[in-house]
Amino acid sequence: MKRFQKIEFYERRPFSDKLNAVISFMRQGGWSYIKAQLLITGPVLLLVNILVVQSAQEIFNFEAMQDPDQLLTDMLDNYGIALLISFISAALLPAVTFAYMRTYEAVPLGEIQLNQVWQKAIRKFPSILGYIIILVIVTTVSGVIVIMMFSVLGAIGAFFGVFIAFAAMLTVANTFSLGLPVIAFEDRDPISAMGRSIKLIQGKWFSTLGIIVITFIIAMVVNMVFGMPRSIMYGIWMMNSLDVSTGTFASSDMPFYMQVLDMLFAVISTFGTLISYSVIYLGLSFQFFNLVERQDSKGLMAQIEALETHESTEEEDETY
Repeated sequence: MKRFQKIEFYERRPFSDKLNAVISFMRQGGWSYIKAQLLITGPVLLLVNILVVQSAQEIFNFEAMQDPDQLLTDMLDNYGIALLISFISAALLPAVTFAYMRTYEAVPLGEIQLNQVWQKAIRKFPSILGYIIILVIVTTVSGVIVIMMFSVLGAIGAFFGVFIAFAAMLTVANTFSLGLPVIAFEDRDPISAMGRSIKLIQGKWFSTLGIIVITFIIAMVVNMVFGMPRSIMYGIWMMNSLDVSTGTFASSDMPFYMQVLDMLFAVISTFGTLISYSVIYLGLSFQFFNLVERQDSKGLMAQIEALETHESTEEEDETY
């Protein structure tokens, strides 16, 4: 009977409960978790942010803009390397998140060691990285195909195709969004994780999308708060560099003290990214646990009902 009550609970569980679970987890193990992210994911993510900062400084180097070819080459060099390294940080962040959660289940909070989280994270890192690469390719290809299909209808078709392509990419991303926790908690490979994600999300597609959208909004707000000092700095510098009479920028490049501040803000941004995107992966984890419990409970109910039907049939046969 308790099992059936649990099934009802998961069927009617309020949407806010999953967010409350994320908040509760961050309150209990917040600093320990953030420390693990800072020491494992932090250095890689910081390197990405520093490369992005350097590229941004090249963009605002007004003397360099006089040679667009060289400017483009410098941007590709910096952003290209940053993009490659960002895939590593994009895989490390969820790998550490899930590894910490698995350690959190087995070890008391005050006894969690960094090497325990590292060992679990590094074992899942290749599969998580592979899954992210596959998901990016599949999502991008789906969007490109839709745009190509609608572009044959002319400018209007291409215009609406962009929106439909976005919807298609969102659909693909949401459908396979639970693959990462599947890899982490069920020890599956990337391909079988995609199939498992499709199975889990059946009947709860919009619920999962809601989790992603809400946690993504929270992540954007947190990121915006941590990125605000840098935005203000760039705004002040550009206003001071603008020659009002001619409408052009008078400064050739960013002052040294602002370049130092820019690097400092890159460190702050790294901290904000670790916190904000952790919310998304924690939300997906709790959605995964919810759907697994829901499916397993329904499966158990079906077995019990089948058993009861079989027993009642036997009783009727005995009566005759």
